[in-house]
Amino acid sequence: MILAHGDERHERALEPVGAICEDADDIAGLVGDPDPYTSTMQGIQFFHIDDILISTLGGERSGWLRADLVERVRRALNCPVEHLVAEEATTTTPDTEVPA
Repeated sequence: MILAHGDERHERALEPVGAICEDADDIAGLVGDPDPYTSTMQGIQFFHIDDILISTLGGERSGWLRADLVERVRRALNCPVEHLVAEEATTTTPDTEVPA
């Protein structure tokens, strides 16, 4: 289950599901409360949970990591909680030369 707030974040949060769980039949996601911990706790009321995947930015860029979200969820629930660190997307501008 992946929880995120807002359409753009919801779409972005669901992107890794295909790559991680190609053969999985039972994956669900929902747009929840803006607070990720509250959203997770509310989400488990709607689904039978086997595992939780929390995707964050890496290191200091992630407010969720600074708020200790992953460990707080692990302590609160009796199921595996996986943490996926998203890679930064790189873009090039017309002035940037890309080697062949």
